[in-house]
Amino acid sequence: KPYSEDMRSLFESGKHSDLTLVVGSSSSKREFPVHKIILSARSKVFAEMFEKSQQTSRIAKITHIEDEVCEAMLRYIYYDKMPDNDKGMMAIVKLFNASCRVRHLIRCMFLISYL
Repeated sequence: KPYSEDMRSLFESGKHSDLTLVVGSSSSKREFPVHKIILSARSKVFAEMFEKSQQTSRIAKITHIEDEVCEAMLRYIYYDKMPDNDKGMMAIVKLFNASCRVRHLIRCMFLISYL
């Protein structure tokens, strides 16, 4: 079984996750169980954020982006997969339009406030 399939399975199942990203407003929120070690390994920004954070909560609230945008980014982080449908590609366009520099974009998107 290819590595990318293992990573896809891990992302989609949420098995052994140690953090849940809660995205959206109270009326329409979505939860993404994630793994800090994977986010840290794939993103220097996440690695720095987790190292500097004094929070011990297992839930992080993100209100500045839509859930489709977050999902598209997480899928890329986990298994290098770009969306292959119009809805997913629009999420990437929204992500890109927010900033031309990915490092700053991720910092802005993931100003996480722990519950």
